[in-house]
Amino acid sequence: MNNRLKAVLENFPRLYLEVLRIKRRGHWSRDWVVSRGTEIVIEGFPRSANSFARSAFRSCQPNVRYATHVHSSAQIVQACRWGIPTLVLLRDPQGAVCGDLAFQCELAGSDPDQVTAQSLNASLYRYIKFYRPLVSLKPHFVVGHFPEVIADYGAVIRRINEKFGTAFVVFEHTEENAADIKSRATHIGPNTNRERIKSVVLRKYLEDANRSLKVSAQEVYLAVLGGADG
Repeated sequence: MNNRLKAVLENFPRLYLEVLRIKRRGHWSRDWVVSRGTEIVIEGFPRSANSFARSAFRSCQPNVRYATHVHSSAQIVQACRWGIPTLVLLRDPQGAVCGDLAFQCELAGSDPDQVTAQSLNASLYRYIKFYRPLVSLKPHFVVGHFPEVIADYGAVIRRINEKFGTAFVVFEHTEENAADIKSRATHIGPNTNRERIKSVVLRKYLEDANRSLKVSAQEVYLAVLGGADG
C-alpha cells in the first residue's frame, strides 16, 4: 500500500483496516489488526515504546487477544468506536521523529548525514496525521506517556483497568523485568550505534525541519497528553 493510498484510506478507518487484513492474509501480523474480538489495543507512532509495551503486557497475560503495531490512527479510531480498551502510546514529537528516522537509518545502513529536510518534514506530517484525529476521542482511551511507560508501566495498566473495568495483570516494573523484556528484541530501547545516529538526526531536525510543522506537532502532542484519561 503506497503512502498516498494509505493517507486517503486512513480517513475511513474500517475500510483501511479491512484492506490491511486482506493484505496480511496468511501472515501472523493479521492478528494485530483490531477486530470485534480484540480485547485491548496498544498503539502509537513508531519509536514510542510500542514493542516494550506490547511485550511487557503479553508477558503478564499471553492469552489476551491484542491489536498493535499498525502505526495508524485508524486502528485507534475504530477501537474507540467499538468500545475496545485502548492504550495510546505517546512520545514528544522530537523524540519520536528523530528516533524513527535514526532507526530507519540503522536498518538501512545509511548515512544519517543524508537525512533531508524533506524526510524530516514528512515524518513530522505523519506524526501530526497520526495524533490529530485522536484529540476528540480523549475520553475513550488511556494515554501511555513515553517516560511513564519505560519507567512504570504497571501504573499505566492499572489506569486501563480502572477506566475500562478490566482485570489485566499488572506488569511489575523492576529493573530485572524491564531488562528481560528488552533482551527479547534488539530493536527495543537505545543502543550505542543508534544513539550516535540519532544525535546526527537531532542536529538536522533542529536546523532543517519546518518550524510550522514542529509547532503543529507539539500542539497536537500536548492536546493528546492533556486530560486524556478522564
